[in-house]
Amino acid sequence: MRIGLFGGSFNPVHKGHLAIVTQVLARGSVDRVLVIPAAQNPLKEGLPQLPDELRLQMLKAAFQGLPQVEVRPDEIQRGGPSYTWQTIEALQGEFPAAELFLLLGQDAYEMFPHWHRGERILELCRILVFPRSGAGTFSPDLRGGRVEVVELNLPELSSTQIRSWNHKPALAREFLPPQVFEIWRSHWEHFHEI
Repeated sequence: MRIGLFGGSFNPVHKGHLAIVTQVLARGSVDRVLVIPAAQNPLKEGLPQLPDELRLQMLKAAFQGLPQVEVRPDEIQRGGPSYTWQTIEALQGEFPAAELFLLLGQDAYEMFPHWHRGERILELCRILVFPRSGAGTFSPDLRGGRVEVVELNLPELSSTQIRSWNHKPALAREFLPPQVFEIWRSHWEHFHEI
């Protein structure tokens, strides 16, 4: 079995995240996806983020109805800075017969040289990288065949953009899955804090 590991802050989850997961599954790049929100991204330390329970609720709403997708609170339960290598080591023990693939957008992959124990991550799994639409030429270091670039049809948006639309619900509605938009709309106070 090929398992995709999709981590991030998901602050909030949006249609771009959903597109990555559904398209990777549809292409057969992986058989199953584990969506793992970070407790605290070490590269975004000090930046405000939505409460853990709210992020988990939004993720479960976004991916409901996709039986090949499981939202896992592993890093949130572990607490503290979320180091990908620790999560992958634990999952390798849980799924010893599976081949693990880390799913990364172009922005995350460009930060990969700054990740803690990046070489260990490459020993434990392969990486699938998704170039950003309209970003121009993307020529990543493929690290000895451990990294594969996968072209997907992804919308151009980010969680940062969505958080800036607190007073523009029509824009947010366009880029959030409907179930997530309803949660977002009913928790205005949290979005105003980030």
